[in-house]
Amino acid sequence: MISAQKVFNGLFQGLSPRQKDVLTHRFGLAGGETKTLAALGGQYGVSRERIRQIEASALDILKKKIAVHAECAQIFAHGKKHLQGFGGVAGRVQRAG
Repeated sequence: MISAQKVFNGLFQGLSPRQKDVLTHRFGLAGGETKTLAALGGQYGVSRERIRQIEASALDILKKKIAVHAECAQIFAHGKKHLQGFGGVAGRVQRAG
């Protein structure tokens, strides 16, 4: 069994503390609620645009790491199989609407 926490920790290595914090709070990765760009900007004393830039640069780093990370490939394959069982993303959205 693959530990999602282990994978996240590995992927987050190499990000700055601010990048980690922004991603964690923007996407609620610590189990808390998500925060807006404005809320994080207020917390750090910078603009929403600056937080967006920090988020974008961190996501770019993660995308590159995910592309070569074997455990991520396994997680995505499992997720894809699970979604296909429900008719895929489009099928799920159409039924929910």
